[in-house]
Amino acid sequence: MRRGEIILKRGYFLRPQDLAVLTDIQKREVKVFRKPRVALISVGNELIKLSDGGFLEAVSGMAILIKKLLEDLGAIPVSEVTPDDVNAIGKKLVAASEQVDLTITIGGLSVGEEDYVPQAIESVGQLTVRGVALMPPWLTTFGAVKGKPIVCLPARYVPMVGTFYNFAVPLVAALSGVEAKTLLPAIRAKMMGRLKAHTEMDFFIPVQVKKVEDIFTAKSTFRGPHPVSSLVEANGFIIVQGGKVISEGDEVTVYLFSGVELANLLCV
Repeated sequence: MRRGEIILKRGYFLRPQDLAVLTDIQKREVKVFRKPRVALISVGNELIKLSDGGFLEAVSGMAILIKKLLEDLGAIPVSEVTPDDVNAIGKKLVAASEQVDLTITIGGLSVGEEDYVPQAIESVGQLTVRGVALMPPWLTTFGAVKGKPIVCLPARYVPMVGTFYNFAVPLVAALSGVEAKTLLPAIRAKMMGRLKAHTEMDFFIPVQVKKVEDIFTAKSTFRGPHPVSSLVEANGFIIVQGGKVISEGDEVTVYLFSGVELANLLCV
């Protein structure tokens, strides 16, 4: 290595060999981004009843799913539950904003009186977005408390994951000092079957990617917004633009759920 040569750049994940070279050039300290801390707040009276029985870490498959995804992305999740009560949710949001970098809520979103989380955000902070042009996570809500961002996930599996990947992951990436595409590998695949998006909205579609000889193929696993089986069979997702049609054999960009999914594909 020559004097003045750049060895490691900003936004680069440190590998074991990188730590070795830093040691050999006697660079004992480097500036790094600490892992972002994320409050994961599940909303629901039924969850409180379960947690009282000592099952806090297993009160919801949805919370376990998002918690593991956050860990895979390098974040440190802190799980909590709160009842369907605007005041209780507001207190949780304020407390979380003092301890974490990002807050993610699950549930408490509706179009009527049970729209608890948006009301809580308005009472203690700023509600900035209410609904997005993406199906099925159209109830997606964003806000901030004491300058800390909040992403609200609906309590249905596919909309929840769609919201997480499209809106929470970019924030986790920014807090980690990298670009979102660094955390989510993307590949090109040929579509199996035909898909059409809503006339005005983009559509989040979970897909199963397989490697057939040297070609990747993608098939929709979407069975509706709630069945978790739509996700169990999937290893990535595509976004179908509003009004567009994807025909059999069309090449699409698939965003894999994590680097683990890419490793599994390449091992086949």
